[in-house]
Formats: sequence, structure tokens, C-alpha cells
Amino acid sequence: MNGRLLPRWLLLALALLVVGVALLWLCRPSPPAVSHAEEERGPAWFEDVTDKVGLRFTHDAGPIDGRYFMPQSLGSGAALFDFDNDGLLDVYETNANQPSLLYRNRTPAAGHWLELKLVGTRSNRDAIGARVTAKVGGATLMREVNGGNGYSSQSSTRVHLGLGAATRIDELEVRWPSGLREKVAVGSVPIDRLSYVKEGSGVVSAAAAGFGRGARPASPARKHAAAASASAAPAAPATPAPLVRLPARVVPLSPEAPRP
Repeated sequence: MNGRLLPRWLLLALALLVVGVALLWLCRPSPPAVSHAEEERGPAWFEDVTDKVGLRFTHDAGPIDGRYFMPQSLGSGAALFDFDNDGLLDVYETNANQPSLLYRNRTPAAGHWLELKLVGTRSNRDAIGARVTAKVGGATLMREVNGGNGYSSQSSTRVHLGLGAATRIDELEVRWPSGLREKVAVGSVPIDRLSYVKEGSGVVSAAAAGFGRGARPASPARKHAAAASASAAPAAPATPAPLVRLPARVVPLSPEAPRP
């Protein structure tokens, strides 16, 4: 049988190639060890951190001892808002076949804060879609006015910024839905208070923004009724209107406050 043998140098090269591939396969890095728990939960998971942050949830509607108690309920919606204007976000929960619950935030020494109520002129009045950017001590905070952020609920459209230990804002800008980018004078925005920002006008009073007394001019009929009432009865001393009335059981969220 006629044939030609491969040159020795080619046979040697093929042998070296096979040995090299085998060595690379043997020296490959081992995959990281995976625990049994990680195999069960997969590449993504949720972790229960309620105990780490000190929040206790008990599936028991009866009386128990302890703090941070969250009553058992069948909630259909939850809204975040500052109920008492103290800079701490509270939670209002609506329930099925039982009273709603208002969780009042009583966190001690929570730090400084800033709340803005944006009022659109060229944009929609509620400023839905507006973006607020604040620079505070080297950090940049960004918040957006969200017009739909829950099921069977709607959180406050106020912009809430937690500032921690910072006592001033270095820069504040509002990008309105109309496309206007408005720099707000930081000297006109006090810390630990609610401020009203009107599109194109900066910080204004509550009345100028369309809120509070004097926000809307009274109609002639209402003016006539008010004048008739004033002439018929002596003027009574002015009393402040209640902040808010909500049909809810109040549950304090504070280590100092016992369960109601």
C-alpha cells in the first residue's frame, strides 16, 4: 500500500497541541461553591430584613406585649404622606371589611427634611411628571412627582427630601413637564418646612399657589351670604382649621409608643 508518513515535526506539533489543551482543561478555575440554600432560591431572591431593622410583624389580631406592633389586616391600598407636617412620612392603609389604619411615624431624631408642593402653570397643575434635583453636601438627590404609584391608593404628590444632618441645600432645580428647567433660589427654601413652588415664579405663598385661605376669590353669591351671616351674628374668634380628618385607627410607629 502506497502512502506517505507525516513528518516528525508535524507529529510533534500535534502531540504538543493535545497536551496543551489537556493541561488547560485540567487547570481551569473551579466554579464557586453554591450552598444548598442558594440552589433553592436561585440567582435572585428576596430577603426578610424586618428583624434587622427592628420591625415586628405578628399575624395576631389579639392583645400581645411588645412594641413595633402591626395589627393583622387585609389591606387593599397604602399611601405615603406627611400627615402632621413633621417631615416624617406616615402610612395610610385601606382595608377590606375593617377600619382603615393610619400609621403615624414617630421616629426620634430623624434628621432634617424638605417638602415641596409643585404647582404647574404651563404644565399640568399637579406637576405630574416633574423632576426635582437637589445637591446637598456633595450628594445629588432626585425625586419625581408620580401620578400613580399604588393599587387602590395614591401617595402624596408633595416632593419629600430627607437631608439627614445637612442644614442647607446647595442647589435646587425643577424640570417641569412643559420642558422648562427652573433654578430655585436656595435662600427662599427653608429647611424643615413645606414650600410651594409655582412654575416660572419660584417659591410662593400657599395662597399664591392656590391653597389655603384667600386662594380663590369668592363668588358674588358667597360674598352676599357671608355678609348676611356677619350682620346676623357677632364675629367669633378665628380658630385654626384641623390639619386633616381621616376615618382611621391611629397606630404609632415608635419604640417609645406602646401599642394602642
